[in-house]
Amino acid sequence: MEYREAAAQIDLIWTQIVRTERFRGYRPTTVAATGLLGLFAAAVQPWLVPVPEQHPDAYIQLWSSIAVASLSLMLLEVGLSYLRSESRIERRLTCQALQQFFPSLLGGGIMTWGISQFHPESIPLLPGIWAILFALGIFASIPFVTSSVIWVACYYLGAGMMALMSGSDAAPLSPWQMGATFGGGQLLMACVLYFSESRRHAEA
Repeated sequence: MEYREAAAQIDLIWTQIVRTERFRGYRPTTVAATGLLGLFAAAVQPWLVPVPEQHPDAYIQLWSSIAVASLSLMLLEVGLSYLRSESRIERRLTCQALQQFFPSLLGGGIMTWGISQFHPESIPLLPGIWAILFALGIFASIPFVTSSVIWVACYYLGAGMMALMSGSDAAPLSPWQMGATFGGGQLLMACVLYFSESRRHAEA
């Protein structure tokens, strides 16, 4: 009985220590690179998918490829940081931060597949759905990263709401709808992380 109580106390102390720390695996330069990828995709969409309303599958493939490339960049950096770290706390923070964000990515993938396969008439709603799910992932990650990212989450949430409201417009799959949402959001995230990191170094 005493052993169980001691183990429970140790686990509680460990959890409290982790909560006071912050995950720093998201680097401003890498996040900014994903934002530039979004702007690049918006710039080339008129050539690759000139009429997305007639070729929604090509539109989804383009932006899914950008999402996969961006996610790969982030996972590569986070994975290298995890392998190089000798701190159990940092490794646990890495796992928890990824676990908080993963459900929104999984939900986005499932909804994209479901809508494209069974409700293609609703494809114009996808940019708004993607943005809102991304915002939820950021909101869920706030306890493990700097609290300033709440502004980025609000940006994605607002952009998603705007996209949903304009989903029935004449050009619902405009390239700069996603370019401004994802590209702008990631560049905003990079700025927030940069200034947060600079402030932390100054305080140290």
